[in-house]
Amino acid sequence: GNSNNICWSLSGNAKTATTLQTARTINGVSFNGSANIIIPRSIKHIHNASGKEGSTGYVKIVTIKITANYADHPVEFVISQRNRGPYHLYVQFNGAASTDPALYEFKHFDPANKGVNAYIVKSATSTWDIYIQKQQGYDHIYVLDVLKADGDEGACYTITYTNTLVSSVPTTNQTKSTATTQSHTHPYLPLAGGTVTG
Repeated sequence: GNSNNICWSLSGNAKTATTLQTARTINGVSFNGSANIIIPRSIKHIHNASGKEGSTGYVKIVTIKITANYADHPVEFVISQRNRGPYHLYVQFNGAASTDPALYEFKHFDPANKGVNAYIVKSATSTWDIYIQKQQGYDHIYVLDVLKADGDEGACYTITYTNTLVSSVPTTNQTKSTATTQSHTHPYLPLAGGTVTG
């Protein structure tokens, strides 16, 4: 038989389109291209730690490993647990030409003022662990979100989620979080009486 090759260039936009051969899922919504979809806001969490179900104590929820110099871009964790939160934990290291910088600050923002017991411990060179106290034996500590820089700035450290229960937080190189009146990423204005207009 005869075979013919037909070659031409195409440009412009398609007037019609077929559906995807295999549908894809975006944030839990199936999409095949046949119609518009609405993407709901996610209500999921990034990490869930309880240490040991039914036991009280402190849970090591995350390890931060410094991997490059000048790792002074902050990271903020949004945390929720029983009778607490959501609240924010803010971590920043000193800007230094070293992969083993000192801690600059470790703070929490607790808008409900329920009391936060969070600690950061330098466990090894360039390595920091965050511990949070369980409120009761069946408490779960959820990391709802993590806010950190992208690109080179965010690549200065790695974050590894953990789930280790301890009866007490190591005391060597330990820093307890201090309260701050506002989140670094979600500012709130205190109001005592009066109204806000405008």
